[in-house]
Amino acid sequence: TFNGAIAEGPIFIKFFAPWCGHCKKLAPTWTQVAAKMRGRLTIAEVDCDAHNALCRQQGVEGYPQLFFYSGGKKMEYTGSRSLEPLEKYAMKAAAPAVETISYPTFKKLLKDEDVFMVYVYSGDKTYDALVEDASKPLVGSPSVYKSTDARISDLFKDVQLPSILVFKSGEPHAKLHLASYDKADRLTKWMMEKRLPLALELSPDNFQDVMKSPARPLVVLTAYDPADPNAEQVEASVKSFADKWSKSSPGAGREVVHVWMDGVRWDKWLNSMYGIAAPMPKVVIVDHSRLVYYDTDAKGKPIEFEATSVRRALVDARSGITPPKYSENILERYVRWIGDSFTSSFEAVQNNILVSLVAVGALLVVISAAFKRCLRVDKNVYVPHHTGRLD
Repeated sequence: TFNGAIAEGPIFIKFFAPWCGHCKKLAPTWTQVAAKMRGRLTIAEVDCDAHNALCRQQGVEGYPQLFFYSGGKKMEYTGSRSLEPLEKYAMKAAAPAVETISYPTFKKLLKDEDVFMVYVYSGDKTYDALVEDASKPLVGSPSVYKSTDARISDLFKDVQLPSILVFKSGEPHAKLHLASYDKADRLTKWMMEKRLPLALELSPDNFQDVMKSPARPLVVLTAYDPADPNAEQVEASVKSFADKWSKSSPGAGREVVHVWMDGVRWDKWLNSMYGIAAPMPKVVIVDHSRLVYYDTDAKGKPIEFEATSVRRALVDARSGITPPKYSENILERYVRWIGDSFTSSFEAVQNNILVSLVAVGALLVVISAAFKRCLRVDKNVYVPHHTGRLD
């Protein structure tokens, strides 16, 4: 049975519909992943036409949808559907959630890994199970290790054992003392918030992980033209901006991620969301959790592709003194506002029928006005997914 398979776990499941074109395209790749992981990880699939109730119960909202189940937890896979990324994910899922490392291995990780975590402890295994359970939902992204070597914890100031240490771009980034943590879910939440690297290229494969991260990060987005003779310098500069920011405020406050993005391939989406147009590079600071962005500092000066300008604008945006711009259109803002207002006021009116009827009538008037207004302006903010939509 399905529940029996989940209980046995770990298991990686594809939920699909036979008529779905994307499902048909993924089918041979899924077969290859299953062959690769035979004997290491169970790879399965569920036909949602035949098992509709089960798919609804599992929260399937589209096809194909991929979920990894382990230790009573369910994690959605939102990465690329091509063979190599799927195999890499499956390999990480099959590996131990926490691996013991030596100091030489740690030194190598500092050079090779953009981000990883180390559970440092004295040898007392009291927190081993907690860290193991909390690490499973990460599915190796990032990798979590453990060590009793004091040279690792000495890289941070005033580390109390046991702790989780986060390293990004070869440098100490954040730490968490485990003494006050007795629930795996709480620890998982903290680890999820620290999982993103300092800098990376933004693409459809990682858009959800970055923009919809539980950390709700501020994303410093640089759009560039890959055909520009200086294009190679963009990546290096973005990484430099990220390193400087991290060293000035390591692990403190709201998470910040620096990304670079192909501004030619995604020109329509970037223009509709953030008003970005040639010439490039162009920089904006994105708060996707609120669907707002910043393209100036607090004094109204446009953000330049230069370290001092980026930092100044980031400090202003993070402190809330720069007025934001909206990356959603008028209709979406009205609908979200109406939804928030209705939710917050529902309890206040539910015991008064007359007031409730008046409130509903007023809402209908506002919705009607919003739709009429939106027919005239702000059309097509989102580019359809297969012609350039990322979100």
